Amino acid sequence: MIRKNKIKNIKIKKAKEKDIPEIQNVIYESLKSVKEKKALIKKLFNDYSILNIKKARKRTDMFIAKKNKKILGTGRIEGTHEIRMIYVKPKMQKKGIGTKMINYLEKIAKEKKWKSVHVKALWSAKEFYEKLGFVQDKKKKNKETCFMRKKLE
Repeated sequence: MIRKNKIKNIKIKKAKEKDIPEIQNVIYESLKSVKEKKALIKKLFNDYSILNIKKARKRTDMFIAKKNKKILGTGRIEGTHEIRMIYVKPKMQKKGIGTKMINYLEKIAKEKKWKSVHVKALWSAKEFYEKLGFVQDKKKKNKETCFMRKKLE
């Protein structure tokens, strides 16, 4: 399916230390727009402090989606085969940025010879991941998040 409102010329690049405040802004803007429980959102706000994002960038592969020097989205991939921290600015959602980030992270996973990846998604993002081929792992249950897996080919 081709989206009419898809944004062109998005570049996915490895995040640098100088990007962290803008990454945090993207995350916070995105979290403000979701319809999850307030307690969970408050916890996530705390999880994404500048210090915690710096630590995550040092221990994982963290990326940004950029256009015209502005960060529109972020994502990272961990050695545990987990895709994490997929956030896109609310005004830029449904324009292909999140999909491009997931595809990029899956490419990295394939280069590492991983057979699958998984994500712990907010329930409000479940449909997004399903459209990309992820399936819910019903063995892992959590009221706050949805565990999803995808086999890589």
